[in-house]
Amino acid sequence: MIRNLLTALLLLLVTATIAPATEVGEPMKDMGTIRELENGLKLQLFVHENKLQACFIDAEGLVAESPAESILFVVDEPGHKSDKWRSVLVPGDDACLAAPRNLYPPYQYRSRIIVRYQDGTSESMANVLVHLDRNVAESMEAS
Repeated sequence: MIRNLLTALLLLLVTATIAPATEVGEPMKDMGTIRELENGLKLQLFVHENKLQACFIDAEGLVAESPAESILFVVDEPGHKSDKWRSVLVPGDDACLAAPRNLYPPYQYRSRIIVRYQDGTSESMANVLVHLDRNVAESMEAS
């Protein structure tokens, strides 16, 4: 009983410390897929706890405040045309946007990404090869 309690406590402590930095102004680990945007920021897409997440990164590699109202992520491969392969990422409790539905491995897709900015404009990227779990495990172990 005590061993189970200690194991559960240790698991809680470990999982509480492995979340990637997602507060504005904090350095962001190099993980997932990073794309240059027209506004000078970078969009970083990664998977955390089976959820697709996106953060905006400035030129210094720090998490920037999100200029996006939402991001539409569409898997753009043959055979993946149903709604289960489309996710809308919306702002969450931190500086990242997240999709409400779970993704399952493998986390590599050819996709279309549409960033909808708060000012009403949008930016579309087609045929983007994403590797959402690149360096995720290593980055979280290093935290």
